[in-house]
Amino acid sequence: MPAFMLSHYAVAVHDLEQAVDTYGRLFGLQDQGRGEQEWGGFASAELGYAGERTLLLMAPTREDTNLTRMMKLRANERNPHGEGVQLVVCQADDPPEVQGRIDEAGGRTVPSNEPGGMFLVHPLSTHCVLWEVQPSRPAVEGERPLRLSHMGIAVRDVDEAEATYSRLFGMGEASPRWESEDGNFIASPWGIDGRQWLTIIQPKPGPGTVERHMARNRDEQNPHGEGVFMSIWGASDPHALAERVQGAGGRVIPTGDPGGRFFVHPLSTHGVFMEIGGPDIQGRPL
Repeated sequence: MPAFMLSHYAVAVHDLEQAVDTYGRLFGLQDQGRGEQEWGGFASAELGYAGERTLLLMAPTREDTNLTRMMKLRANERNPHGEGVQLVVCQADDPPEVQGRIDEAGGRTVPSNEPGGMFLVHPLSTHCVLWEVQPSRPAVEGERPLRLSHMGIAVRDVDEAEATYSRLFGMGEASPRWESEDGNFIASPWGIDGRQWLTIIQPKPGPGTVERHMARNRDEQNPHGEGVFMSIWGASDPHALAERVQGAGGRVIPTGDPGGRFFVHPLSTHGVFMEIGGPDIQGRPL
């Protein structure tokens, strides 16, 4: 296992039981355990296939928490509860060492009292993406029909964001930049040791999906509307999974890709826009 790796993400949801049901019906993810953090004011559910944590769901239990505040900031007509990606999680063999490097590079970290040195990286340091760095977990064997590949983040300036993630996390180019004419954006694959962690996405001038997303997310603390735009996954059989998602009531957006790549509308997944491709979505097995 790499010493530093992308692990999973957490979704803020209004109704925990409903969200567990949604991800079970659409993707076959199983409820692998519940938790509650009194100091954080949320209840949680771990979802996975074989004992691993593929996804974490978080539902607020109080009004006076950061989770509740962030959901209120995200709330709009299409997403009245402000559901969506709350934070992105990576694992490190030595979290305190990683924290020291991020602090030295000018990042803003928030320590915790959790064993192993778990800490947060403040979103104002990372283009409005909240990161959590946890101690590495043992690898889990077993069939996993869906695996997280990387995250897509929307930014005002792709050059600036590349520099930020290079300085704080040691990331570099995973593959060359490319442009989407249909979506009207520039995309930069960014990662560590050739393994992609992010697609850094900058909207081009004019209307487009990314620009509309950023416009909805602008506020005083985030004037450009930056942050997580989507999650990208690899499936062992994307054709079969698309049929399952659609049959379970999810809104599938086909791409016409012969390999079966498709999107899932965020109204089906508690505010998370998902792209799902094949098992070699990064050009090698995940």
